[in-house]
Amino acid sequence: MSEEDYNVPSQERIVLLQRLQDLIGDVPVYFWAACQICDIHQLSILVNVAEVSPPSARIIAGEARRMIISCKLNRLGFFSLD
Repeated sequence: MSEEDYNVPSQERIVLLQRLQDLIGDVPVYFWAACQICDIHQLSILVNVAEVSPPSARIIAGEARRMIISCKLNRLGFFSLD
C-alpha cells in the first residue's frame, strides 16, 4: 500500500501530470480527474505519447469522458479498461 491508495498523489504522479500539462496545455477537467486516479504506468505511457505527438494526446484527452463512462475500477480502485 502507498499513499496513492489513499488518494495522496505520489511525487512521480505530480511530475508526470506537470509534464503532461506542459505538453498538451488546457484540456477538459474530467481528463485531469481521471489522470489523478489512473494507473501510474498508464499515465507514464500517456506522457510518452504526448512527448512524441501532443496533438494525439489532446485527442485522447478529448475522449476522456467516453473512456470514463466505459471503464471500471480494478481491485485497488484504479481505472481499468480490461
